[in-house]
Amino acid sequence: MYQAMLGTCPAAPIEAYEWNDWVNRLCEYIVKSVREEKVHTNWTSPNVEYEEKFIGFIKQITTDQRFLENFLRFKEEVAFHGLLNSLSQTALNLMIPGVPDIYQGTELLDFSFVDPDNRRAVDFGLRKSILTKVKKAVEGGSIVELIEKYKLTPTDGKLKLLLTERALKSRSEYAPCFAGDYIPVETNGRYKEIVIAFLRKSVDHTILVIVPRFTTEIANEGQFPCGSNMWSGTSVEIPQTCKSMHWKNLITGEILEVGQSTKLLVGETLRVFPIGIFVAVSDLG
Repeated sequence: MYQAMLGTCPAAPIEAYEWNDWVNRLCEYIVKSVREEKVHTNWTSPNVEYEEKFIGFIKQITTDQRFLENFLRFKEEVAFHGLLNSLSQTALNLMIPGVPDIYQGTELLDFSFVDPDNRRAVDFGLRKSILTKVKKAVEGGSIVELIEKYKLTPTDGKLKLLLTERALKSRSEYAPCFAGDYIPVETNGRYKEIVIAFLRKSVDHTILVIVPRFTTEIANEGQFPCGSNMWSGTSVEIPQTCKSMHWKNLITGEILEVGQSTKLLVGETLRVFPIGIFVAVSDLG
């Protein structure tokens, strides 16, 4: 129950109507869960008295000031890293072998319980509006500025939708890579265990994906794992065949030049955005 609360509690600041709606949905979710557990109650023979004790407990703790102070403080500590985890999972979903599966409504951060939450209406107008701004920023060369703006309000989900648009655009533009090879990339340095890196490769192009994990080991609450100071020389090892290439960041548009080295410093690849999707290019013209 506490895990469900942490994973679905609305982002701060929380309006009274949002809080009340969440508590009511939490009660419905708990009843569904204990019925499906089929130990003391079930759908065909519900033990109403047992279920009402769960509901009573939820109503008690969600109005208890001492509990709420501790719960909400801890929730804020883990919520930001939940956001980073969501970005990493989104990148993996869209970049690893297989066909990406995006459940409608989860293009932004989603705090739904299972049934019936996942049947709620989706605000497609909001999503379309964000996509339009992302595409205009890309065309106008201001995507980095938009990313920095979205980082100021990380819990609204705009960074996730921006990443989804950029990743799907990459899949479309370099489609043969995503029907081609998947090659794990070696990581080195102090934080090598909290980096996932791999190549998607075709005859003509090479895509490099760099994704952080376990971000509590490297970043504090509200701190994006970006920049050289954060990563302490941690690097990824690129193939010799890509040694003299430049790398174009398909999310930010930045160009990374590495000369003759086969090592890419993670802090330099993730300068602006906490996820890296790059294509190797030999001719910048």
